[in-house]
Amino acid sequence: MYHEVHERESRVLSTAFFTKEFAGFEVESKWQLLTENPVPTILRFMADIHSGKWEHIQVAKSMGKLPVGLRYFELHFDFWATPDNTSTIHYRQIAMVAVLPGANLHQVAFKEGDSARLLFDGKGLSNPPLVRREERKGDWILESDSTARILKHFPNAEKVATMIRQKCYAYVHNVKSYRNFSISADLCRSRSKTLSQVEIEYKGRNGVWLPDTVGYQIAQDFLHIHEILSERYGNILVPTTQTKFQWIMGG
Repeated sequence: MYHEVHERESRVLSTAFFTKEFAGFEVESKWQLLTENPVPTILRFMADIHSGKWEHIQVAKSMGKLPVGLRYFELHFDFWATPDNTSTIHYRQIAMVAVLPGANLHQVAFKEGDSARLLFDGKGLSNPPLVRREERKGDWILESDSTARILKHFPNAEKVATMIRQKCYAYVHNVKSYRNFSISADLCRSRSKTLSQVEIEYKGRNGVWLPDTVGYQIAQDFLHIHEILSERYGNILVPTTQTKFQWIMGG
């Protein structure tokens, strides 16, 4: 009886509350997508999820204020960085700015590349997710305002690269742990270069919980998804830790 009441309370809480574990950080694993077809890849994932082939992973029905369902966008992205003589690519990424094509609308996400570390020190994971500091501004602003916002925090920052990104994604929910993830596939182009990846990003946990600040439980959820990806889609996915900034800068 206790377990039935607890489950009902958890379901009610999950529709009204959202625990953001690792707040202020991006937790994400990456896979090289050999087919370079983002939309068919996510449609295939969703079809398999709906048919129960992802076990207790389901398409999310609620994600707090975020819209659920299949999502797609095509945007330009500008990379901002500061000079770094200690890096092989001589720059340290500090921000990525989404640009709406045909409009003077920009959205700033501060990303500190040198803060990256492995989730739970990578223990027990063949493709350990990266954890790095991220501060995302949700408002769309003018280019002059986005530049001013960046230079206010990093006066010596400069725009070092630009790419076009097509991204298809959906949110999924682990019905046992109540954790949510974004499953995305994208195709990026910069001049004559192309990059296609599948990314698994942790988004938060439905309900009210004590945060897993160590990352062990979150790592177990990643491990479960990674096992599914390796077993079912190993012919099109290759584990990688390469970030888009490293790719576009030739690192």
